[in-house]
Amino acid sequence: MKGNKRLRSLITYLVAFAMIFSLCACGKSTDKESETSDTAITENLTESNLPDPEKVDSLPENCEILKEAPEVYTNAVLISINPSFMLYTNERNEVFTFKPMNEDAESLMDVVMIEGRTIQDGISDIVNACVDRGYLKDNGVVNVTIISSNGDAVAAENMLGEIEHRVSDIAAERSISLSTASNIDKSVEFTAPLPDPNDPGSPGDPGQPGDPGDPGQPGPDPNSPADPDPNKDPGSGNNNGGNSGGKKVEGCPVCQGSGVCDRCNRTGKVECAVCHGSGTLPCHLGCDHGYQDCPCDNGNCHKCGGSGKNDLGEPCDACDGTGNHRECGGSGKVACNNCNGTGVEPCNECQGTGLEECQGCHGTLKCSACDGTGINPNK
Repeated sequence: MKGNKRLRSLITYLVAFAMIFSLCACGKSTDKESETSDTAITENLTESNLPDPEKVDSLPENCEILKEAPEVYTNAVLISINPSFMLYTNERNEVFTFKPMNEDAESLMDVVMIEGRTIQDGISDIVNACVDRGYLKDNGVVNVTIISSNGDAVAAENMLGEIEHRVSDIAAERSISLSTASNIDKSVEFTAPLPDPNDPGSPGDPGQPGDPGDPGQPGPDPNSPADPDPNKDPGSGNNNGGNSGGKKVEGCPVCQGSGVCDRCNRTGKVECAVCHGSGTLPCHLGCDHGYQDCPCDNGNCHKCGGSGKNDLGEPCDACDGTGNHRECGGSGKVACNNCNGTGVEPCNECQGTGLEECQGCHGTLKCSACDGTGINPNK
């Protein structure tokens, strides 16, 4: 009997211990599952806010970009919105060549006009196209960076300021908030930096040798040959690596020293960028190949309803008994009153000529890179 009592007591203790252990394990498991669940939710929320790696605008280093730069340019400007474009300007801030930097930029090539226009106008097209296509939304940022320059520091700063104003104007027109992050890459070395009045080596310091202000140094030789005449015949080509007063002058690589604009084949005119030289555009009324729907009942005569007879059973006088609407002849279509059935109308940009003024030389035929001198402006 005593043995049975001890056995029952032992079994009771074991059962109680097993229940307590089970409850503890269950509690830990629940806490762990809850912690795991909370972590998973947090991770999911974080990942959902991360940008899609495939959509992140990944651009090559500046040195790689500039390997494909033209030999002569004033400023190399990178526009990065994703789409991103590389623009090269002349001294008049006109874009004479550019390159789309990614697939998104290439997708906008059919709706943006950049080459031959001022950089402000070119960027206007880019920003408006990005807004239209959903690349640039409210509170978006337009990144504008000068990554290389052969020009003046003050002119570059002014250009960036004008771009910022243009983006602000577009934002106001589109009723959205846009900002411009404009900067100059730290590696840029301008050819004409602002003079520092506190710099003892700045022009006009009488203490520096070779300075025009140094009374102890000889001035320019009045008998030395004058600079090349900028009003010379632009087509002479005399500056293409020739001599000027005994000093070798490197010819402009854009026009090969001729001084004549080659972008327009020396005509002063280029193919219209709007109509691509055709001189016409599709009818703005959106007609169907020159025809519009006739205001009739599927081509039926409005008087007899298409029966061809009047109430007396005689031929309908409105359609001569044909049952067809007189204006469309029963086709249900009439010629567009805007394009007279042609489906096209004259291009307003070029007045139907298919040509417009070359923005490189503005019709002057002078090479914009060297201003018609034929001399490399950066040498």
